Amino acid sequence: MRYLTATAASYVGVDLHARTLFVCVLDQAGTVQLSRNLPAKPAPFLKAVEPFGPDLLVGCECVHSWYWLADTCREHHLPFALGHAFGIKAVHASKTKSDAHDAEVLARLLRGGNFPLAYAYPHERRGLRDLLRTRLRLVRQRAELYGHVHTVRRQLNLDPVGSDVKYKSKRDGAADDITDPHARRGVEARLNLLAPLDTEIRRLERDIVVAADQHDPTERAALQTIPGVGSIISLTILLEIDTVTRFDSRQPFCSYARLITPKQESGGKIVGVGNAKAGNAWLKWAFSEAAVLSAQKDERMKKCLAKLQSTHGRGKGLSIFAHKLGRVVYHLLRTKKVFDVDRFVRG
Repeated sequence: MRYLTATAASYVGVDLHARTLFVCVLDQAGTVQLSRNLPAKPAPFLKAVEPFGPDLLVGCECVHSWYWLADTCREHHLPFALGHAFGIKAVHASKTKSDAHDAEVLARLLRGGNFPLAYAYPHERRGLRDLLRTRLRLVRQRAELYGHVHTVRRQLNLDPVGSDVKYKSKRDGAADDITDPHARRGVEARLNLLAPLDTEIRRLERDIVVAADQHDPTERAALQTIPGVGSIISLTILLEIDTVTRFDSRQPFCSYARLITPKQESGGKIVGVGNAKAGNAWLKWAFSEAAVLSAQKDERMKKCLAKLQSTHGRGKGLSIFAHKLGRVVYHLLRTKKVFDVDRFVRG
């Protein structure tokens, strides 16, 4: 966890909601100068903090509506810090809770140098990253519909349809042999949703690839030299990390990608594991997919994965393999070199 070390004459804690925000301003001595509830709009916020500028520091917790506040601060040259939601224990573990209390806590964390930082993703590529996330959400919805069809057929002890449900020309037969009219209607309803999902996913993929042509062509080419890594996975990795230079070494990079198991240690003993949800879930998905696909596409990678799984078990072996792939990706992005399969399997 990284902590903010910047100082200012005034510290602005913002408890942000969808329609309102609560502002608390502290001076360097820790005295409350302003405590006010405001509409969640740029103009009221800027008017409230204007008397305390220009030497001020704004901080808010990483909630879903932080984009506009970060962009407003950037446009008006106000230093902005995004707080890591899991790290702000002073808010979530407090005995009492209110908007005024939370805003003051955030301001005091800023003042004391204890404000846990999250990455405030820049505006320029944020929309494309979110579009890529939208595509993945739709893919997961489609996979859920596939699963429902298979589940109903297993419940009725019917022959499996395998991958036929994925193809428009074959999926209509998935409901023909279901005799129960209500079960058949349920399967037909799910099958009817697949065609528009297929169309929209294809359109999204096309638009994403076209829009991404101007972003990191060298890095994308380097990532796609990894067996099984195509446009979507390479773009997911690049857009989720934004820039690899924000990681000092491969360790924080792999930690951010959820490729390591955090441990809790006390007195030289391991007493448990840390928060496995801290990090980027989209990167975790990308590296997990890359690990599986690379083993499918290259026989040497497949043997390497099989060796790890024979030693550590199926699940842990795949996690170690993905972690190893993550370390390599960090160095590929740093050096802009191509992937060397032989070196990977020897290491």
